[in-house]
Formats: sequence, structure tokens, C-alpha cells
Amino acid sequence: MNVLASQAHQHYQRAQVESANPIKLVLMLYDGAIRKITQAHSHLSEEKVVDFQEQVVKVQKILSELYMCLNTDTGGEVAENLGRLYDYMIRELGIAMIRRDKARLEGVRSILEMLREGWQGAMENTALEEMEAAAPAPAPVEAETFSVPIAPTGEEAAMVAPSLNIAG
Repeated sequence: MNVLASQAHQHYQRAQVESANPIKLVLMLYDGAIRKITQAHSHLSEEKVVDFQEQVVKVQKILSELYMCLNTDTGGEVAENLGRLYDYMIRELGIAMIRRDKARLEGVRSILEMLREGWQGAMENTALEEMEAAAPAPAPVEAETFSVPIAPTGEEAAMVAPSLNIAG
């Protein structure tokens, strides 16, 4: 990738992060962590140990960032439980890195995918609630009686348009 394309890509990524809502940011971090675990798994399969370790460390940094952003005052028990999960995954990744253990990588990826799915649902619910709050209330409908003839009669029958057979 040439320098200009790389700079444009970095600018685009920065704009995405700066304009994203908090839930979208969390999803982006989960996506990055899942992608890095997948890359680490691939590097381990190819016996590229240094590349494998670099990717694992990047995932640990992402999880550390998520951990540091938790607010137990407003998040309460949910934030505490997420903190425990992040801590567990960081430790599992450390063991996976030392032992070169694909199963531990898969375990962490599985947890991340489950958490991502939950955050995706939260984002969709939030968007739905915002749409409902922004939508204007429907206008009240007055009860009226409508009189619609079932079949035309008299002069009305002569005015009925003939059916067109366009199938044949």
C-alpha cells in the first residue's frame, strides 16, 4: 500500500472512531480483538511465533482498554462481571502465548464473539428506542362510517373498465 493510501486509510479509521457512539466503539474493539485472535491462530499454525505473540499482545491491549473503560458506579454488577471476564481472557491469552495453545485462543475468541453479539443486540435495541422516541405520534383517527358498494349497479356497472388479458 502506498503512503497516500495508507494515510487516507488512517484518516478514515480515525474519523470512524471519533464519530462512533460508545456502543459502536465497543463493537469495533471486539471486532479488532476477534480479528487479531484469528491472525494469531493462523500465525501459530504457520509456526510464525513472533507474529503470533505480537497479535496476542494486541488482543491483550484491547482487552485492557475495555477493562479500563468500565464504570462500576453506573454499570454495577454488569461492569464488575465484564471486568472479571476481561481479566480472565487476558490471563488465558498469556498462557496461550507461553504454551502456544490454540484451544485457549479459541476459548477467548468464543467469549469475545458471545460478548460482541450481546453488544450488537444492545446497539440495535438502543437504535430502535431512539427511532421510536423520534417518530411522531400517529394522528388520531375519527370513527367514520364508509359506504363502499360491493358491486357496481345501474349506470356504475356500465362504467366499469373491461379487464385486460395480458397473459395471452
